[in-house]
Amino acid sequence: RMQSANVKISNLPATEQELLNIQREYQVWAGHYEVLLEKRAEAQLIRASNVPDTKVLETAENRQQPPVAPRKSLVLLAVVFFGFVVPSSAFVIKDFTASRVTTPDSITKMTSLPYLGMILHNPKGASSMVVKDMPKSQAAESFRSLRASLPLFLDEGGMKDTREGFVLGISSSVAGEGKTYLSLNLASALAAEGHRVLLVGGDLRAPRLQDELNLHQPLGLSSILSGACTADDAVQESPVERLQVITSGEIPPNPAELLSRSTFNEFIQWSKSSYDYILFDTAPINLVSDVVRMIPKFDLLLFVFRSEYSELAYFKEVNRYVSMGLFNKVGMVLNDVDIKKMERYGYKIGYAGYGNTYYKNGD
Repeated sequence: RMQSANVKISNLPATEQELLNIQREYQVWAGHYEVLLEKRAEAQLIRASNVPDTKVLETAENRQQPPVAPRKSLVLLAVVFFGFVVPSSAFVIKDFTASRVTTPDSITKMTSLPYLGMILHNPKGASSMVVKDMPKSQAAESFRSLRASLPLFLDEGGMKDTREGFVLGISSSVAGEGKTYLSLNLASALAAEGHRVLLVGGDLRAPRLQDELNLHQPLGLSSILSGACTADDAVQESPVERLQVITSGEIPPNPAELLSRSTFNEFIQWSKSSYDYILFDTAPINLVSDVVRMIPKFDLLLFVFRSEYSELAYFKEVNRYVSMGLFNKVGMVLNDVDIKKMERYGYKIGYAGYGNTYYKNGD
């Protein structure tokens, strides 16, 4: 049939063929148009069935009035209050209620004594001899900074080998604040600078120096003061070049009486004539009276406080010694300072950032 129809169409004139094509296309588009009309009618019905629950009675007018909420002034006030007033008050309250030494300001606010410097935190498990074993560490650098501060408190002038050495005492209020640690590393720093240094275990009650250096010779300061040996007999070599050590020796039954003998003055004179620096690792001043007898012999007393360990109440005893005229030449040192915690208090340690490239792994 299709073939016969096509044959018949082909026999028609060209005008009639074109008319048939147009009629055929018209019928197709007419069908599409009717479908779209039906769809539009359906959409209008659906739309008309969705009746809103509300009705606009009157269109709102802009009368240039401020918005009822939120109020910018209240928001700004809340930001200032909770963003500045509350945190500031918290810090002020914390400062007033703090009971421990945390920053250098904690020291300078509590006493008129000069502040020498700080010793940075030494990681747990690391060597206690940081100047010798970890010379590039931040802790070792802080000891070198403390060493550089000493001439400001010691009238060295143009010190020569023939001049008497300086006697330094290292003490604190109670045990555990880092006297032995500071004594050992400051002595090492001075020896590294080329000075002849003698480190003396001046704590005759609970000595620790010999344990830190693994020195177990029984002769020491107590032996010298009791007349059992000479100073030369008690001198021991340390692992640090130009640093020699005299330990406390055997614990005597009468430390205070030994320090009152003339042999102590003779020992001081001998050491000053033999060394550039003599450092005494002494007992805590608040616990025993031994240090009080030794202080007049010191050219400078370094008084150690440990960050977040030492109590602010210790300054009462320190200031009492100041009023008594006992602390004439004393410098305060803050030990075990954590750089990250100091930055929270607003401090910037000068070589903390430099240490990221220079102080690698405490080498």
